Amino acid sequence: MYNIDQHVPKPDSVVLRTVQDGVLGCSMGMLATCFNAPFDVVKSRFQAQLPGQERPYTTTLGSLYRIVSEEGVQAAYRGLAPKALRLGVGQTIGLMIFQFFVGRAHQDAE
Repeated sequence: MYNIDQHVPKPDSVVLRTVQDGVLGCSMGMLATCFNAPFDVVKSRFQAQLPGQERPYTTTLGSLYRIVSEEGVQAAYRGLAPKALRLGVGQTIGLMIFQFFVGRAHQDAE
């Protein structure tokens, strides 16, 4: 994330910089969720299995394959919207706090 920020032109205005940080943070958080969502679905399936009963899900990749082959790709992305919004907002806040302290450290060093 910090690397991406290094390749984006930095606006002169503090307000524009804050908006830019917000957009970058939110988009990176949502993008990361797109890669993470199928594994989150598998984790939920593991947790839903009850002890003493048949366990159809035993390995991560095997479970992911089973979900996609039996229920379709959309099943691997079940619950994507709430997760993307939550992580998008969280990443935005994290990036803004990081930029605040890094910016302050750079000002103190000058």
